[in-house]
Amino acid sequence: MRLAAVCPIFVALASLSAMPWAHAQDHARLEGVWSSTLTTPEDPRWRIEDHLCGMCTPSEYEHLQRLLADPANRDRGLRELQQEARTTSRLEIDQLVTAAARERFASITQPADGSATCDPPSLLVAASGGPLPVSIELRDDHVILHNQHWNVVRTVRLSNAAPIATGEPSLYGNATARLEGSTLIVESVNLLPIATTEAVTTAKARVVERYTANEDGSRLDLEVAIDDPDTYREPRIWYRPRMRTSDVQIVEDDPCANLEE
Repeated sequence: MRLAAVCPIFVALASLSAMPWAHAQDHARLEGVWSSTLTTPEDPRWRIEDHLCGMCTPSEYEHLQRLLADPANRDRGLRELQQEARTTSRLEIDQLVTAAARERFASITQPADGSATCDPPSLLVAASGGPLPVSIELRDDHVILHNQHWNVVRTVRLSNAAPIATGEPSLYGNATARLEGSTLIVESVNLLPIATTEAVTTAKARVVERYTANEDGSRLDLEVAIDDPDTYREPRIWYRPRMRTSDVQIVEDDPCANLEE
């Protein structure tokens, strides 16, 4: 009887003692340098769909997986399968775009070239579009996200509270981050509107990044969702896979150093 009475206490203590270790494991899975298919194409851990996707929508990635797994497509070329998945994805995206956003897309004549004016990239590009390595460093109260593309470094406070817009809108706005197991979630608001052929947004946009490490910490699946009712009828999501590359170091380069004055 006495043993039965204290067992729940032992169970509770065991659970509490396991929690820090579990968190440490989750942190270890997320921290490090992560590379894309464009910078480490020979890495044998990549899947065929990773190379075909690069950066795409989750539905396009899943479509590629189905096409590759279907024996009926054995004699079809990879480019053909890639084009089929991409076309289907474009049709789905087209259904998400509002009438107002279509007008804004129509007014864009060419992709914005930040390299000519030394303009840093938008949050969408900094988070998912950049092909160069990125690093994640977790601290007690903040996370440091360093993208070698344009040497973008973001320090984001860890908090369960949603970000609050303060001051004027800016390129990377106001953000908070939180951890859910081996997933790091970064939420940003108060952002300057984006206007490219790939995406347009308004000042109302909320961007949510989800970095999810697999069980052995070798792979990182990144999803970036733009929630902007004036532009998309439901969140527009981009997906990019990355691999842990312990032998790669982030190069802190000045992207504007070689521009003519």
